[in-house]
Amino acid sequence: MEDIAVLPIDVERAEEITAFGAWRDKEAIGVIAGMKTGHRMDIKSLFVSPGYRRRGVGRALMDQMREHYFGKGVYLNAEFTMEGEKAYSLSSFLEAMGFEENSRHFPAYYMGRVRDLKANRPIPPALKNYIFPLSEIKEKNLKETSRSCLEKGDPLPNEGLTGQDVDRDLSFCIFEKENIRSYITARAPGKDLVHISSMWSTLPGLSGQSVLFEHMSEVLRDKYEGDTRILFLVWDALMYQVINEGMHSIEQLSYSYSLTGL
Repeated sequence: MEDIAVLPIDVERAEEITAFGAWRDKEAIGVIAGMKTGHRMDIKSLFVSPGYRRRGVGRALMDQMREHYFGKGVYLNAEFTMEGEKAYSLSSFLEAMGFEENSRHFPAYYMGRVRDLKANRPIPPALKNYIFPLSEIKEKNLKETSRSCLEKGDPLPNEGLTGQDVDRDLSFCIFEKENIRSYITARAPGKDLVHISSMWSTLPGLSGQSVLFEHMSEVLRDKYEGDTRILFLVWDALMYQVINEGMHSIEQLSYSYSLTGL
């Protein structure tokens, strides 16, 4: 790293707030600041001037904060809200510094284009016989599924299945023994956009969601032009795990990282 000095910054409420600045000659090129609560130091700010990024300044600032609290029974916590490549870059930096991811907070929007969708999870041939467009499922079957869910204490699927804006020929379900076991619904508000609006399943694990997401991807690849956009609202971590490789975050998602053992 260049001849850069990392020095403490005098702040009010020094018992709570800790800050360090990075200087080159007399130019301030970076800052890190955090607020201490009990045994936790929350990193509130980490900034490096654009001309000095990827040159070790951020690492030097974080190292100084770690050294300051080493052996004092304090752990560092970093929370941030970003999207796409920016989130990936900061996550990689924190993990390289020894931080571990605690959580991601949903919901978040993901976007992709038909031409970028990957064939991630082959659908078992036997299961394909149970996949139907919702347009082929009769109203009595929806009621039967709702009754079965009530008996088992499962969430009711009606809202996602019967919404007026759902394109029933572009929404699919796994249908078995007069019951809908899983579904994925979508609408196409314009020829250049498909909005995947909901997913639901009574099947264990990711099996129902994964199969239907892959089936939806196959249909989109066959039916739409490559530039058609796909918008997917992710509500929870389970849905996040079935996102296709061709999708990327377009709305901010909150991350939490911590570094223990100081």
